[in-house]
Amino acid sequence: MSSFELKHYGNKSFNRIVDDFICPVHKKQLSVNDKFFQCTQGCRYPLELSKGHLIIDFSGQVLNENKDLNEKFYHGPGQNDIYRNFLDWLFLTFITKEETFRESLLKKCELHDEAKVLVTGCGNGDDVLALAKNYEGCNLEIHAQDISKEMVVHTGNALSKNGFTNIILSISDATNLPYADDSFDASFHFGGINFMPDLKKAISEMTRVIRHGGTVAFGDEGIAPWLKESEYYKMMVENNSLWSADTPLHLLPKNANHVNVSWVLENCFYFINFIKDKNFPTVNIDVPHKGKRGGSIRTRYFGKIEGVTEEAKSILAEKAKKKGISIYEWLEKHIRESE
Repeated sequence: MSSFELKHYGNKSFNRIVDDFICPVHKKQLSVNDKFFQCTQGCRYPLELSKGHLIIDFSGQVLNENKDLNEKFYHGPGQNDIYRNFLDWLFLTFITKEETFRESLLKKCELHDEAKVLVTGCGNGDDVLALAKNYEGCNLEIHAQDISKEMVVHTGNALSKNGFTNIILSISDATNLPYADDSFDASFHFGGINFMPDLKKAISEMTRVIRHGGTVAFGDEGIAPWLKESEYYKMMVENNSLWSADTPLHLLPKNANHVNVSWVLENCFYFINFIKDKNFPTVNIDVPHKGKRGGSIRTRYFGKIEGVTEEAKSILAEKAKKKGISIYEWLEKHIRESE
C-alpha cells in the first residue's frame, strides 16, 4: 500500500483516521507508515487496503482467552456460511424480515447524518451493511471490528459487493478496543456479545470510546424474564441454550443514563440502549427537606452521628418541636453553639 493510497483514503484525512486509534497495549496514540500503525513502545499493527476498505490488524494483541473462544466459534472452513444459515433460520422462525428488523435496531442509535459509528463484533457484516444502506448519501463515518480475521474480510467483501467502500475495519478485541476515548457518536453490537468472556468489560469499552451524549446500543439472546417459567421458554432454551441468558442490566456503567431495554424477536433477544452522560447524576443534594426531620440529602448521608437512646431521641424531637424547627436545625444550632 502506497503513501498516496493512505493520504487519499475516501474523503477523509488519513491523519484524522490515525488519531482515532490507540495501541491496545500501551494506550498511546499511534503513528503510521506505508505498512504499519506503530506505537512508541515498538508495537506494530499491519495495514491493508482490501477492495476499497482499510483493515488494521491488531490481532497480535488479543487476549489468549478471547483467542480460544474465537478459534472455537468463528474459525474453520464454512463458518460464514454456517452463521448465514443460522440467521436465515432465525428470521424464518420469527416470521420477520431481516432488513426491517436491523433497520429498527439501528434507529435506536438516533444517528445524525454526519455521525461517526462503531460496530463491534461485526461478524458477517450484516449490521454494517444495513447501516451503510440506511444512511447512504449521508456523511456517516463507519468503523467496524471483530476478533476474527475471516469475519472482517468477509464484511469488507460483502460491503464492496454492494458498492460500499471506505469503511474502516479492524481485527481487534472488543474487550480491549484499539480506539481513543470519546471517538464516536454511537457504538452498536447485536449478536455474539454473550460469548465474550468479560461482558462487563465489553460494555465498558463500548462506552469508553463514545463521546458525552452519544449512544451505546447492544443486544443478544436472552428471553424476557417474565417468561422464565413458561413452556415457551423451556421449548426455546431446549433448542438454543443461549436463550437462557440473563439481561445484563447490572453490568451497565455508572454514567449510563436514559436507559431503555426491550425484548425483540418474540421476546427471545434483549436490546439495551443508553446515553453516555459524563455529568450523571445531575441532582442538587442540598435542597432542604421541610418537616420534622429536616436536613438534606447531603446532611442525612454525610452528617450521621453516633446513635442515641430512644429516650434521648424523643427528647430531641420534643425540643425541636417546641422551638418550631426541624430536628436537623436544632442539632446544627446547638452543636455549633457548643464550640
